[in-house]
Amino acid sequence: MGLAAGCLVALVVMTSTCEAMYAKDSPVKVLDDEKIKKMMQKDGVYLVEFFAPWCGHCKNLKPEWEKLATAMKGINTVAAIDVDANKGAGSKYQIKSLPTIKAFSVSKGKVDFEEDYKGERTAKAISSFGMKAAKSAVDFRLGIKKKGGPGGSKGRQQEKRDRPTPPPSSSGGFYKNDEFVVTVDSKNFDKTVKSKSKREDHWMVEFYAPWCGHCKNLKPAWSAAAKELHGTVNFAAVNCDDEMNKPVCQKFGVQGFPTLMYFGPLKGPQKYEGSRDQGSLVKFAKDKHAKSMATKALELTSQDDFEKNCVGVGEGEPRHHLCVVAFLPDILDTQAKGRNAYIQTLNDVSKLYAGLPYSYLWAAAGSQPNLESQFQVGGFGYPALVLYSPKKRAYATLKSSFTAKEIDTLVKELRKGKASVSAVTGNLEASTTMPWDGKDGVIVAEDEISLDDLKEL
Repeated sequence: MGLAAGCLVALVVMTSTCEAMYAKDSPVKVLDDEKIKKMMQKDGVYLVEFFAPWCGHCKNLKPEWEKLATAMKGINTVAAIDVDANKGAGSKYQIKSLPTIKAFSVSKGKVDFEEDYKGERTAKAISSFGMKAAKSAVDFRLGIKKKGGPGGSKGRQQEKRDRPTPPPSSSGGFYKNDEFVVTVDSKNFDKTVKSKSKREDHWMVEFYAPWCGHCKNLKPAWSAAAKELHGTVNFAAVNCDDEMNKPVCQKFGVQGFPTLMYFGPLKGPQKYEGSRDQGSLVKFAKDKHAKSMATKALELTSQDDFEKNCVGVGEGEPRHHLCVVAFLPDILDTQAKGRNAYIQTLNDVSKLYAGLPYSYLWAAAGSQPNLESQFQVGGFGYPALVLYSPKKRAYATLKSSFTAKEIDTLVKELRKGKASVSAVTGNLEASTTMPWDGKDGVIVAEDEISLDDLKEL
């Protein structure tokens, strides 16, 4: 009895979205991913609505769509598919806005043409489009007309007449008076959120449509989360219903509303799939922020530094899985500018692996003789660098130029098991040294010996 009840619940969940829009006795043919594939192999002319149950415009279209299905029975097949429940169809037919209405003509098991409808959403206006689609299909099969749908030059002119005047840009309307949510669009997205390679801050971005019920429900939580995390994580919003924003919404594959994405420093976007309440949004953003914080390169001046920031203390697992240890040239060879450039290179590598348990240490040439000896560096010049695994007590040596790109390549090769590694045979002991004061090196002049002093010797 329990199993049967469970199956019944599963069946209800699977079918509820379509039935919520079109009941079983509806004149509209309800499709899913599998049914639409089969339909596109059967000869006929089809008018298909791609919808989502939460879409306000889709709900408004329903009575007109059912009226159309009744009127066109025996002429064209009028169908509908929920792209929220059938992602395959939404992707295949590149559905970017809802509802989307398309006409298809299929003959000999192949699609002759596919045409988008852009006119008024009334049964009368769409029926005209449907009849033109049927006429185009007949003409094509008789060889009178080449491939193409009802939208020829005359059809396009009619479509323009039927098409309602688009509303003015409303990209800032939804969050117009919200001081914590940044409104972005296709023009300023790259300057605001920035591209992956240039982004150094954190963004939560909502792609929405003003008519979307779920977007309206999300708005208070999104605003509250933005206020709570102000100064730590930025919150933004893009109105995908605005024509000018279609490019950026398409770029990130937005197919439903709201779509929420996290953009971290030097990282590609990650879709947020969690609950849409303030607490869940804040926790997700905080966790991402914490994990993406890059570790600053530290100067190695004592054994305590080495244990704390690399090998760990005690019998437990080392806290750091990998230690990037650099031995930099003497300050007299590079001065402060040159040394800072090397340290910045280590920090740049750290950004690439932000959130991972890696540490970044550096020491001046010759200041850590035991470590240089154990890692077998120093003899071929400075800077030198090794990647040390405290758990395996093994290391890989950088044998190319000291750049972020080359160090990154070595890290990737080590992670894939392709880098050449050597075992540490002795104890790794760091010497206690004075930390660098951040200044240029100064040559200390020695006392001169006079000729008279030499005579006395």
